[in-house]
Amino acid sequence: MALHHAGLEVFTIGLQSRSRFRSEGVLSRHRTIALLCKSSGQLVNLCFPRLQTGDAVLRALGLLVAIGPELTHRAHVCEFDGSNKAHSEKVEATMVTLHAVQAHNAALTSLASGVVAVFVGGTSGIALSTALALTRHTTSPKIYLIGRSESAADAAIASIKSINPSAQPTFLQADISLLKNVDSVCAELASREKSINLLFMTPGYLTLKGRDETAEGLDRKFVLHYYARMRFITNLLPQLSAAAQDPSVDASARLSRVVSVLDPMVSVRAGGAGALDFSDLSLKRTFNLKKCGWHASLMGNFFLESMAQRYPHTSFVHAYPSGVATGVMRELPAGRVLSAVLTPLLKPFMVPLHESGERHLFAATSGRFPPKAEGEGREGDIAAGSDGTKGSGCYWLNWDSEVFPPNEKIQRTRVQGAVEKVMQHTEEVFKQVCEEGKTYP
Repeated sequence: MALHHAGLEVFTIGLQSRSRFRSEGVLSRHRTIALLCKSSGQLVNLCFPRLQTGDAVLRALGLLVAIGPELTHRAHVCEFDGSNKAHSEKVEATMVTLHAVQAHNAALTSLASGVVAVFVGGTSGIALSTALALTRHTTSPKIYLIGRSESAADAAIASIKSINPSAQPTFLQADISLLKNVDSVCAELASREKSINLLFMTPGYLTLKGRDETAEGLDRKFVLHYYARMRFITNLLPQLSAAAQDPSVDASARLSRVVSVLDPMVSVRAGGAGALDFSDLSLKRTFNLKKCGWHASLMGNFFLESMAQRYPHTSFVHAYPSGVATGVMRELPAGRVLSAVLTPLLKPFMVPLHESGERHLFAATSGRFPPKAEGEGREGDIAAGSDGTKGSGCYWLNWDSEVFPPNEKIQRTRVQGAVEKVMQHTEEVFKQVCEEGKTYP
């Protein structure tokens, strides 16, 4: 009877949700997703009693898709506390329409022929969808796909060539959960390319495990979501800087950008404090999955802000994709069954993969997100940076291609010297692990 009740509740909520969203907007979306995930979690726990994590997993997945592709133009910034009550602060925001995104992307032929783009995690999901969008809209792009699966890469390369025979795709195989492998693949890229226009990064995975320490003394998930990404940036800055000031390309057509796809606001969702544990930034002693998510997000935010200041001719974007049907749920225990059951229910709330690729290409190429040297003081349609300054060179983007408004909780962490402390810690990790070959203590 309990199984029947939970299943019926999931089905009923799913059927009723769409019309409610249209009439009540995103706040109703959050409430409905929370209910849907609670009921789905009960259903999973009943079906898979040994899993014992259905409710928690599905609540987390629900938050990932809570902001989906049907937002009203009057957005809400919502947070949930433990009792599932929603608090909202109304913010005026005009969504960038998909039509506007597609129109911008269609005009990318104005970029110089032979744009060089590196996609880390590029053999599937959002990174591949974005690579395919770049392939559709540019002339003779050089596309590097970095990942582990050669078979997935073969399929990706075949898709790229079928879309644009002039494209030049290359697969570089690497397990980037080890920073030494990041250094190796970056050395290979540097030997091939003097300049790189775009570094686009999505590596990561869902897991229910606790800390999974690598041979280098760092947690595997934390590496993929933070340390490896920042190491790619550090290593490839000479090539990105060269693209930013390439004298052979007209200044209006130059592109030098870094895009990291994760979630700049995860630390303030679900009642989060937006805080860092400065006494244990690597989470060697105090690791849990929630804290790992917060640290990877916030440290990524502050690292990118520092890079935008240090390298004012390159722009840096931290983008939140919302829920996108990439198949990542299959990585969880009983994930294939979960995916088969939940994907049809969650699909109406999710951003289509093709749209996500187009929107992330917009994030990677639009003049709305210029580097600091070009953006500050410039008139026109220039986005506000992560610190609230127009054209600051670092931007935190929502799924709908609009920037997130400043957040008070993250600002409280910033004024505690977060940027400097994160940079000092990260540089120390890179020194010990990458330069000295030590295991991080």
